[in-house]
Amino acid sequence: LLLLLRIVLGLSERDLPGLSGLALLGRETQQVFVLHLHFLFGGVLGPEAPLTPLAGRLGFGQAALALCAMLRVLLAAAWLWHRAKARWPHASQQALVFAGVLFTWELCTRPW
Repeated sequence: LLLLLRIVLGLSERDLPGLSGLALLGRETQQVFVLHLHFLFGGVLGPEAPLTPLAGRLGFGQAALALCAMLRVLLAAAWLWHRAKARWPHASQQALVFAGVLFTWELCTRPW
């Protein structure tokens, strides 16, 4: 892990293309984390994850394509959320509070 961190640090000191996208994913870590969990495992608002029908059916190449597609969607979502926070900070904070209350309500009232 330390070697990987050292490699990432060395790459970040250079001005390589694509690092700004990784930096954006790093700044919006919580949103990216929650969204990828929703894609893979579903959420409290829906009974099934969007990628559930593909589970166990993809070969290595197809799984790599699915991963690349998911990364593009996560990057786009991180970019949109980052822009929304910069443009409308108060509304973004309200959206986070609303989503937190909604998820907590669904979690507490759902029959497990």
